[in-house]
Formats: sequence, structure tokens, C-alpha cells
Amino acid sequence: MGYAAAAFGFDVVGPGNAQPAAAVNPGREGHLEPPHLAPAPLAAADQWLRFYARFWTEQLDALQAEDVKLSQTWYIEQEARNQLHMCFPQEQCYEVVSGQSAKASVAAPQAAADPWYAKLWESVQRADATNQK
Repeated sequence: MGYAAAAFGFDVVGPGNAQPAAAVNPGREGHLEPPHLAPAPLAAADQWLRFYARFWTEQLDALQAEDVKLSQTWYIEQEARNQLHMCFPQEQCYEVVSGQSAKASVAAPQAAADPWYAKLWESVQRADATNQK
């Protein structure tokens, strides 16, 4: 690997400054000493890479576990029951809407409240009436 390949990504480029960072030692010019990387400046990059390697490993493990669950028929059926409130044709399903029994929840019928669009139309008419004054 040549110096340009080793220094790629480590160059400090700025106005009038195109020098390799301290992580890359180009060696002595005119000598046979090859370029080498100094490990101390790369410690921060190594720590950053280890953190994200751990993070992405955990993410991939969670996705693989979810993939295993989603390939199981029983899990799909369970989610269909729980999330979509579905049941098989031969089953009779019930859904409890409130925690009260049916006898306790029977009450005198109340007058239906105005639907949302009636309230909306009323507010439009009021706003229009104030603009015409």
C-alpha cells in the first residue's frame, strides 16, 4: 500500500493546508523507511468505531429476533388477534369495551351531541359573520 492509499481519509485539508494528519507518518524522504500509522491519534476513531459496531450489532440482533418471530405462524395469529381484533371463522370472539358489566352500564338514553362537522360549520358561519360587519 502506498502513502497516498494509507493517508486517504486522514488528510487535513484547509485553505493552503494539505498535510497528512499526525496519524500518518510519511517516513523520511530519500530513505527506505516506509510510511506507518501512529496508533495514538487513531484511538478516538477506534473508540467511535467500537461504539457503533456494538450499536449496529444490537440492532441487527433485534431485527433477526423479530424476523424469527414473524416467520412463526402462531406469532402472526397472536398479533392478528391482539392488534387487529381478528379471529378464525370457527371461533366466536368477544371484545370487552369497558370494564363494567352490561347491567351496570345500562342507563337512560342521552341526547346525541352535535357531530363534529356541525360544530365546524357553526364556527365557519360565526367567522364569516364577523368578517361581514
